[in-house]
Amino acid sequence: MNAEQDVLSRAAHQLRNPLNSISINAELARLQLQKHQDPSEILLSIDRILQECKHCATLLNELNPPK
Repeated sequence: MNAEQDVLSRAAHQLRNPLNSISINAELARLQLQKHQDPSEILLSIDRILQECKHCATLLNELNPPK
């Protein structure tokens, strides 16, 4: 494996965790909406999704900083 492949492999690994969290929290928010649960609980799931999206953006910016 060359250096570029190694960097991409590490980046993919680092992005899997937040993407998994986004997926789980999106499913949870959907279930909470379907069950007409407390809006504050739904907002917590949405806040977690937004936090993980920011984390993904940070990881991507570390790979390729904006100019």
